[in-house]
Amino acid sequence: MTKGDDAEETVVASTVSVVICTYDRNRLENLLAAVACIQAQVPCPTEVVVVVNGNPELAREVTATFDGVTVVESSNVGVSVARELGVQTASGDIIAFIDDDALPAASWLANLIQPFATPNVMMTSGHIDPLWVTKRPSWFPDEFLWAVGCSYRGLPESGAVLRNPIGASMAIRRSVIEAVGTFESRLGRVSTDGNGCEETEYAIRAHHALPESVVVMAGESAVQHLVPKVRTTPSYFVKRCWREGRSKAILVEIAGRRESLSAERAYVRSVLPRGVLRNLKTPSTWSQAAAIVVGVVTTALGFVAFRITINVAKILDR
Repeated sequence: MTKGDDAEETVVASTVSVVICTYDRNRLENLLAAVACIQAQVPCPTEVVVVVNGNPELAREVTATFDGVTVVESSNVGVSVARELGVQTASGDIIAFIDDDALPAASWLANLIQPFATPNVMMTSGHIDPLWVTKRPSWFPDEFLWAVGCSYRGLPESGAVLRNPIGASMAIRRSVIEAVGTFESRLGRVSTDGNGCEETEYAIRAHHALPESVVVMAGESAVQHLVPKVRTTPSYFVKRCWREGRSKAILVEIAGRRESLSAERAYVRSVLPRGVLRNLKTPSTWSQAAAIVVGVVTTALGFVAFRITINVAKILDR
């Protein structure tokens, strides 16, 4: 048996739990499709855990609907709290997370867990493609696909080390969770408020606890992430960028400025200017260049405004 065969056996031998957090009855149809896709994966996960967040009626309906799925209810709202409950309920050596509005490809799970054959890989992040419910806006730039929860221009290539995963498709070793704990409740989406950065904070904390361990881009692990019409408007784009700035301000307060903004500095200095210049070459994409400028300015303003709010609150508390 070759070394590669040993590695493959290591991955296959690991038990894998898939956790999906949900709160919205309108996503039940997609949740049904996602669970069916997950149960058809090869290798099949050891278990699928659905956490219903702050919606007792939906919890009862999901329990009555699904077979072969563990359903648990969280009375508290927020994706970070729901993920923690999912981890506590799951039993796998590896915990894979997927959003309730994402549809996994047939090889999603196999490719997401494959990097764990390398012992120092603590987390993986899959590739997330947008699935536009309506036509993609002509002004929407690839550099800001993170605003709709998808992989964006500027991410590392498959197999590369990155700072943090994207929550719509990621996996974590249980041993890492046991060493580091779970997600920070001050970050993460609560209903539709658009907060984020809980995965970033988690990865930073995990790097501190396990400095030799890495997060790896599993680019061959693909999901399609639904983008409803409401997320294709300029007003949503601006609101989402503002809240991203707010989330980054909270992240800096928790984890410090240097590590919290390390990837963002490279993104702003390199990826975004190239995007603006590329789109300015063709009149039909000038609106994308404008959207990049609006997006980065709005995010920066959200960051500054909330940093001021945090600092004023500290002064008043003295």
